[in-house]
Amino acid sequence: MSRRNEVDNAFGGMDTQLKIRYDLIPNLVSVVKKYAEHERELLTNITELRSKVMDGQLSNDEK
Repeated sequence: MSRRNEVDNAFGGMDTQLKIRYDLIPNLVSVVKKYAEHERELLTNITELRSKVMDGQLSNDEK
């Protein structure tokens, strides 16, 4: 009987760990979305500045 309890406890521990990981997935998705938005904005700004440099429209402050 004690072996059965050990096995049940082991599986219970695994279930708990898997549930914790599963519950963290929405947080991870949220962080990735925010980071992707940041990267998109950064790329857009860099592209605009490069375009201005090539056209000679960059102000002294932007330089």
